[in-house]
Amino acid sequence: MGNNRVSNNYLNKKIDIFAGLICLFVILSVIYSFLILKEDIKKEDKSNLLRIETSSQRELIKEMFKVNSYYMKNDFYDYTVINLEGEVIFSSIDDFNKGEKINLENEIGYDNAFDNRKNGLIRYSTPLVNDEAQKGIMIIDLPQSILKKESKNEKIIPLWILLFFIVILAVMINKFVKVDIIKPIKELHSSAKAILNGSYKCKINYDYYGEVGEFCHDFEAMRGEMIDSKEKEERLKRNEKELLACISHDLKTPLSSISGYVEGIRDGIVNDEDGIKRYSNIILKKSKELSKLIDDILEQSKTELNEMSIERTEIYSDDYFKEVLGDLSIDVATHNMKLDVKGQLPRALISIDIIRINQVINNIISNSIKYSRSGEKIEIWVDDEIDKITVNIKDFGSGISIDDIPFVFNKFYRGEKYRNTNISGSGLGLSISKYIVESHGGNIKCSSSLESGTTISFTILKI
Repeated sequence: MGNNRVSNNYLNKKIDIFAGLICLFVILSVIYSFLILKEDIKKEDKSNLLRIETSSQRELIKEMFKVNSYYMKNDFYDYTVINLEGEVIFSSIDDFNKGEKINLENEIGYDNAFDNRKNGLIRYSTPLVNDEAQKGIMIIDLPQSILKKESKNEKIIPLWILLFFIVILAVMINKFVKVDIIKPIKELHSSAKAILNGSYKCKINYDYYGEVGEFCHDFEAMRGEMIDSKEKEERLKRNEKELLACISHDLKTPLSSISGYVEGIRDGIVNDEDGIKRYSNIILKKSKELSKLIDDILEQSKTELNEMSIERTEIYSDDYFKEVLGDLSIDVATHNMKLDVKGQLPRALISIDIIRINQVINNIISNSIKYSRSGEKIEIWVDDEIDKITVNIKDFGSGISIDDIPFVFNKFYRGEKYRNTNISGSGLGLSISKYIVESHGGNIKCSSSLESGTTISFTILKI
């Protein structure tokens, strides 16, 4: 948590510094604009002063013959004085010579007019009036920077517009950084800390575009994979515990029986040939049960690791079932039961792993024999459907409680009724069968009721 706060404070500090720089820039820009305004005011004051000086010159020029030419030449601006006869009285402008005659109407056709000239000067002409009578004309060359000033607003408005857009840009950048970068980074950090502490449930609620959004998406995908991996690891640990518990329970019964019968033979409890043969047959039977139990455990381990291989062979369904059911009829008969094949076997081309499907049917038949009484029958029939065939195996044994049906395909599950009985079995047969059927693209289901028997049905896809 301490590192999280330091990281967040660092990012927030960066944002605050950035915002502070923007504010400083705005303040400096405002100060600069006021300095420009102040400079314009100074220029205007200077212009007014120059106009006053020019007016003073005009007052002097009213008495032009009383002012010597030296003073005129050293005046502030270049100018020319012309009397009403068109004679140049004085001129510091190169375009006019003292004493020359000019046509006033052609040369100066307007009063108080501005005549644009080159070299950054504006030629300005104005009448010389004394006692309400015009005595002459004065022409002055003035700098454009004095007479042709821009409006203060024309200079300030673009600056304020620029400042406005800078502020808008700063707000947008601030929002982008805080919402689209800092927020998802904080969520990523929180989720990473949670994962580090063993919790994988801290989801990132992201809706971001660009690289940040892609990174959040990839992080969520990684988190999902980690959740799956964690769940698989926990499931394997549970399975290991269940496996150890079931092995210790299910192996104990046949081993105890074998041990007991061997001790009976050794201790002379039976010493006749028939008794020894009977004990030997029981020992052989228990040994086979033990071998079957170990095989089931190995098969279940393969299903857990997804290492059970499926090697398909194309075969017609009727040919396959005739062969497998013929062998099963003999096995069922040895338990004083009958296998009844109902209806016609459909002829459809299927692709199956023959050994694995045999294993499925044997597991189901074995359960039917185990939970049925001697002399009962087991029915089997195959339904022909459009894209698949359905194999149905029904017994008339003790049945399964409705509460147990959802769990019959779970590994090690044997039902409450038979959990503590002497009926052999690992509780893995139907779990393995389910894995095999689903590996072929089919499905398997169970329907049953107590004392009415059980039906197991599974499907095989047609080619």
